[in-house]
Amino acid sequence: MPEMAGCPLFIGTSGYSYAEWIDAGFYPEGIHSANMLDTYTTMFSTTELNYTWYQMPKAPAIERLCNKVPDHFMLFYLVFVLQFESRSDLPYGSPA
Repeated sequence: MPEMAGCPLFIGTSGYSYAEWIDAGFYPEGIHSANMLDTYTTMFSTTELNYTWYQMPKAPAIERLCNKVPDHFMLFYLVFVLQFESRSDLPYGSPA
């Protein structure tokens, strides 16, 4: 992982499992989507799991992902604040 002035730099994309990336030559022909993350982690140090914006995955799914990536690899989750609670102290008011 590159570092600049002691600050780690993580480079990745929003998501990693796209069929279009096979046609573009990023993934080899015939790769199954279940194997895309393995290939992706050899080229990037992070990815954003953008599906979490719509639905928070269950703990076993997160654990499987964490076990599948190398120790240096970072998974970033998009979290929609309304998934957690209704709050009146939010700048846009209570979602209820």
